[in-house]
Amino acid sequence: METTDISIPDLPDWMRQARRGIDWGLLLTIALCLIAGWSFLFNPELPHTNASENYVYRTDDYATSILEGWLYPRWSPNALGGYGAPIPHYYPPGATYFAAILHVLFTGEAVVAVRLAYIIGLVIAGVFTYSLVAQRTGSTAGVLAAMLYIYSPYVGLVVPHVLGDLPGLIALALLPVLLWSLDRLLMWNHPADVLFVTLTSASLWLTHPPVMVMGLFLCAVLIIWNRQFDKRHIRWHLVIIGLLLGVGCAGFYWIPAWLEQGDIQWQTVTTISLPKLSLNELFTPLQQLDTNEMVASPQFTLGIISLVFAIGSVGYMLRYHLKINFQIFFLVFGAVLTLVAALIFPTEIWLLGVVMLCLAIGGSQIMAIRFHLPRRWRRLVLPALMIVIWISASPVWLVPQATEAFGGTDAAVQVQYEQRGYGVAVLPQGMLLPSPLRENIPLNRFLIDSFQSRSINKLAPGQVTPNVQISPLIHFTHGDRFLLRRVATPATLHILTSYFPGWTASINSRPVPLSQDPATGLMVADVPINLTGNAELLIAMDTTPLRTGAWLVAGASLLITVIISWGRWGQKTIIAETKLLTVAEVRLAVVPVACFVVILLVFTQPQFPLSLRTRPGSGLNGSVIIQNRTDVGLGMTGFRLDSNQHHPGETVYLTLYWQAQRFLTENYRVQVNLINNRDGQIGAEVLLRHPGYYPTSRWNTRQYVTDRYMLELSPSTTAGNYQIAVTVYNTANQPLTFFDATGQTLGATLTLPTLVSINP
Repeated sequence: METTDISIPDLPDWMRQARRGIDWGLLLTIALCLIAGWSFLFNPELPHTNASENYVYRTDDYATSILEGWLYPRWSPNALGGYGAPIPHYYPPGATYFAAILHVLFTGEAVVAVRLAYIIGLVIAGVFTYSLVAQRTGSTAGVLAAMLYIYSPYVGLVVPHVLGDLPGLIALALLPVLLWSLDRLLMWNHPADVLFVTLTSASLWLTHPPVMVMGLFLCAVLIIWNRQFDKRHIRWHLVIIGLLLGVGCAGFYWIPAWLEQGDIQWQTVTTISLPKLSLNELFTPLQQLDTNEMVASPQFTLGIISLVFAIGSVGYMLRYHLKINFQIFFLVFGAVLTLVAALIFPTEIWLLGVVMLCLAIGGSQIMAIRFHLPRRWRRLVLPALMIVIWISASPVWLVPQATEAFGGTDAAVQVQYEQRGYGVAVLPQGMLLPSPLRENIPLNRFLIDSFQSRSINKLAPGQVTPNVQISPLIHFTHGDRFLLRRVATPATLHILTSYFPGWTASINSRPVPLSQDPATGLMVADVPINLTGNAELLIAMDTTPLRTGAWLVAGASLLITVIISWGRWGQKTIIAETKLLTVAEVRLAVVPVACFVVILLVFTQPQFPLSLRTRPGSGLNGSVIIQNRTDVGLGMTGFRLDSNQHHPGETVYLTLYWQAQRFLTENYRVQVNLINNRDGQIGAEVLLRHPGYYPTSRWNTRQYVTDRYMLELSPSTTAGNYQIAVTVYNTANQPLTFFDATGQTLGATLTLPTLVSINP
């Protein structure tokens, strides 16, 4: 009998797909990502010391709105002392909306939903970094690239655990998805690839627009590689259509947010010190977080292991005289972006996440060294490199655990959060507040008390008279219902809600005029009819012509994307022939994974005698220890001065370390001055602010707070010796009194025991 050989390209798609077998590298990557997010898996709480707290509150607001029927929330009802503000309207909703969907469908609790969102974000970031590199160079390099990305200092530690930046992590997870989908379109041109590009780019616009802008640059890098080095034909029309339709699909958010800027005023609620990237810090080793530090200090470093792998990849290419390949091309772009970020855009710290992706892709080139080893040793390269990464990235998986219960997230808690001077509950520290109110409008004590009693009443006091009888029925996130029992004469009702375009009023489904009080910015509803029976007044957030048009743009873009993908569905496709991990390679890799899980469960416990965690208080190493306290229980335990020698025009970097000896009832503020010893002139000063940018009434007595200052010297600063003077004020702007360790009074100003010399 004769047999006919059938070539692989002639096989049906399902046969070619089945030939590939199980993608063990993908499963291994998922396991590595879950290990990286183990603290979110096993710790039931989230800290109150970073922005995760604010995203938990916003997630709860979103979920409540969705359950009430507002599928796309545009209003934060508990901000501004209960008046409300259009925070979701102006800030990208993607990450928090994703957490809210998890809350509604699965968890029923905002804290658990945000934890789950972090875990899913880490998994997506790792899986698609793996897929991007694997479809180019094989599964072993893909696993290594994913691990370098997930366990990098910025992605694995700073964003989720130190900053609590949920949108930042989700954006860094979507970035490799965008590159993967575009690379599929360039390489394989499957029918759904345009849909993938469109949906991913739209998701990035809805989550973190600056990251999406940088994503376009990475897309350009990928296209240049395919065109100039891979000599691949670029389907320009599909690339441009996919990216443009992504902008259109996100139009329901950005079009109204952009065109309705004139309806609000951007207000500063809380101030923070903008973190900056510096070349020196980028090349320093990553240190473990100190469990005794209340607000963790971010470390903006590339990590030693990322640099070692990057340098090793370049060395490998030069040693074997290889041409620039896919990985090295991204590595070069990452090196250039590092310099641009540190020297030109130092405050754009999110660029560090993009750099880490480029370094992870480029560093995976080192995996090719296994081909120059004896065959029996080749399978050991991946497990060995995994162990090296785990050891170098120990601060990533040895993060301190939140031990205090998060508490409630309801409206009363959010209003109380603001009343205590912590900021706006749903807005991370330092972000501007889009306020429809006039400046300096006083908060309404009646409204605040109604929130605390859980019986929210948005009617301004004094409006119930014999001629106008009205009472609240129900309050919800995007509106209120009132019962009108009698309106003898036309009435004007003052509603304690910020006015914003889209709010409407109706009585028994009949529209009535609703306007903005020009003096306050609150709502005014006119009831021009006489009522003798009961009626219902509904005030609710509705749409506007602009927002309706934006939804039409988004819907049309999505429809066009689906039509294009559907029209391409019958075309001949190419099945990716990725070199997958063998079962033998996976077995070897599983051994260190299993051992590492045991280490996580046993040797990371603080009470374990051989715990891998550093000694509590290690963050104070190298500081000058002092024991000065104030008359209210606020004490300074030490300080650190980076250098005592400076010149005019430079910056003096000072760090103070504070601790509360007892619970502090007020939010004290600190002022730091640099004073000339000779004439008492002030050489530099930092105005009043919360020490460590964390309100003192939130401090506990177990941990210290790191308080960093940058004293900017003027070019005309007089040369001489200067002292650093620290003054602490209470809420009445009265200075506190300092005492030394023996109880001797030091006065209202604490002079640090060091000199700063300003040289001409």
